[in-house]
Amino acid sequence: MRRFVFIVQVVGVLTAQGVLGYGEVANDGLPERLNLRQTISLALARNFNVQLERQDYLIAKENLNAAKGKYDPSLSSSYSEGESDIPGLDNTPINRSRNESASISIGGTLSPGTAYSFEVFSNNSTSRNEGFLGDFSSFSGISITQPLLKDFGTGANNFSIKVARKNFEISDWAFKQQVINSVSNAIDAYYALYFAERNLEVAIQTRDITQQLVENNRKRVDVGRMAPSDVVLAEAILARREVSILIAEQSLRFQQNRFKSIISDSVESILDWDIKLEPLEDPLYQEINVDSDFEVALNNRPDFHQAQLDRDIRAMTARRNRNQRLPELDLVTSYGYASRDDGFSSSLKALNDGRNEAYTIGAVFRYPLGNKNARAQLQIARSRLLQSDINIEQLKQDILLQLDNAAFSLEKSWERIQASINSSELAEKSLTADRRRLETGVGNTRFVINRQTELGNAQVSVFRAITDYYRDLTDYDRVLGITLEKHGISIPSLD
Repeated sequence: MRRFVFIVQVVGVLTAQGVLGYGEVANDGLPERLNLRQTISLALARNFNVQLERQDYLIAKENLNAAKGKYDPSLSSSYSEGESDIPGLDNTPINRSRNESASISIGGTLSPGTAYSFEVFSNNSTSRNEGFLGDFSSFSGISITQPLLKDFGTGANNFSIKVARKNFEISDWAFKQQVINSVSNAIDAYYALYFAERNLEVAIQTRDITQQLVENNRKRVDVGRMAPSDVVLAEAILARREVSILIAEQSLRFQQNRFKSIISDSVESILDWDIKLEPLEDPLYQEINVDSDFEVALNNRPDFHQAQLDRDIRAMTARRNRNQRLPELDLVTSYGYASRDDGFSSSLKALNDGRNEAYTIGAVFRYPLGNKNARAQLQIARSRLLQSDINIEQLKQDILLQLDNAAFSLEKSWERIQASINSSELAEKSLTADRRRLETGVGNTRFVINRQTELGNAQVSVFRAITDYYRDLTDYDRVLGITLEKHGISIPSLD
C-alpha cells in the first residue's frame, strides 16, 4: 500500500495529500465510488471528533506558553502626591505636610526562585513650616530576594512549566488516540456498510430465484405435473423474501447514515449522498503473536503513554510538595546609590555621581507552627503517585487481555471464512441437485425452498465472516496502537 500523509494544519482541520485522486470525484467533493483509503481520508478531514480534539491540543499548547510566562519581566511605574494637616503641640499652629513620590522599575523572577528588581525612585517630603522647600531623597539600584529553603531551585520553580509540558504531551497522545479512533471507526463503518450492501444483494438474489420457482411451478401445474399447493407454498415463501428485502434495505440505510456521520461534517446535503463502495480484496491470513505484540502495544498505545506521563506529573508534584514542607528562609539584599537634594532633577542627577553607595542585607524567616497543610499535601501527593503505579500495572494487564481477546476473535473469524465458503459451496450443490430432481418430477418444492434459504444464509455468512475478519483485524491494530502506521498515516506536530 502506497504511503500517504495526513497533515495537521495550523489553521483548519486535518487534510489529506494525494488521497482523493484515486477515483472520479463528484460535484459535491465525494468520489463516485469510495475505497477504504478515501474513506479514511474523508473521516480525518471532515470528522467532528478530530476537529474537537485538535482544539484541546491547541489549548494545551497555549497553556504551556502561558506557564512559561511566569519568568517574563514586568515594567511598572508610579507617581503620587498628597498633603495633610498635622496638629501642633500646646496649641501651636497646624502644620501642613506635603509628600510626593515617583518610581519606575523592571523586575521578575528567575528559575532558581530569585526575585529581582531594577528600580529608580524619588520621594519628596516637606511641610509649611519648612516653606515647602524641596527635600528629594532618591535611590537607584537593584533589589534581590533569594529563597534558601522553600521555593529554592529550578525544580520547585519550574514545576508549573514542567506540568504544562507533560499535559501538552498528554494532549499530543490524546490527539493521536482520537485519530486512531476515527480511523478505526471509519474502517469499521466501511466494512459494516459493505456487508449491508452484500446482504441486500443476497436478499434480492434469493427473492429472484424464488420468483423463478413460482413461475416454473405454475407452468408445471398448467401441464398437470404439479399440484396447485406447490404454487401456493412457493408464493408464500416469495412474500417472506420480500419482507427480508425490506429489512435488508432498512439495515443498509442505517449503515449508510452511520457511515456519512463519520466521513462528513456537512448538514445541508448529507441526506442526498448516494454512497457506493468498491469491492473488497480477498482477505489474507495474518500471523500474530500475542507475547511479542505485547511490547509493541506498550510502545505504541496512546493510553499507556498518557498513564506514564500522568505518573510523571504526580512524581513531580510529590517532589515539589516535599520542598513546600520546608520553612521559608529568604535572603533579602539591595545595592545602589542614594542622593538627596532640593530638586527632583538634581536629586536624580546626583545618583550618577556614584558617591553615595547604599545597600541592605538581611533575612526573612517564616514557618507555620505544626505545618499541617504542607505535611498533608505531601502525603496526598505520595498516595496519588502510588495510585498511578497501580493504574499502570492494571493497564498493562488490560492491554494483554485485550490483545488475547482480539487475537482469538481474529483467528476464529479466519476459520469462519473457510467454513462459510465451504458451507456456501455445498449449499449451492444441494440446491442444484434438488432443483434437478424437481424438474424431473421426483423432487419436492419444499426441499428446493429450503435449499434456497440455506444457500442465501450461507452466502450471507461468507460476507459476514469476511467483513468480521477485516473488522477484527482493525480492532487488533487498534489494540496494538499501530493503526496509523498500518495505513501509512503520520501526524506532524501542530507547532
